[in-house]
Amino acid sequence: MRVNSFVRGYHKYLDIWRRAISSEHSLRQEPGNEEDKNVVAVVQGTQSGNTMRASSQAEPLNTHPDEIAVGMEVAGRVPKLMAQWVTKFLKVPASNSGTVVITGRWINGGAGYGLELPCEFKFQGDKYSCDWLKEKLKKENFDVL
Repeated sequence: MRVNSFVRGYHKYLDIWRRAISSEHSLRQEPGNEEDKNVVAVVQGTQSGNTMRASSQAEPLNTHPDEIAVGMEVAGRVPKLMAQWVTKFLKVPASNSGTVVITGRWINGGAGYGLELPCEFKFQGDKYSCDWLKEKLKKENFDVL
C-alpha cells in the first residue's frame, strides 16, 4: 500500500542529513518519546546484530524490530494524524513494516508545520493489517494509492 504525503519536521534535521529525491528511508516507532507515544520517525542508517536504545548505547536490549536503534538518525517524522495508525500497524513485527521515498524538494506551506518533504509512504504487511491501515488513513483524508 502506498500513500502520498509529507515528512514533517525536516527543518529540525537539516544539519543531520541531506535528502536526495528518490532516496528511501525506514519508518521506526519512537516509544521513548515523552511528548507523544505514537510518534513514528523517518530514519536513516542501519543496525546489525543486537539492537540498542538510541539514547543509551551502553547495553543491548530486546527492542521491537520497528523501533529506533543505535546507528539510526532521525531525519523527520510521519504526520501526527497518520502516526497514530502507523504506530499500531508497525507493532506487528512478524509481517508489517514501512518505508518512505522522498519525491520532491522541501516546501513550507505556512500552516505551522515547518519545512516538509513531499514523499510516498510504502507499507508492507499482511492483508488484514494493510486493509485496516488503508481504511484508517482514508478516513483521515490521506491520499492512499
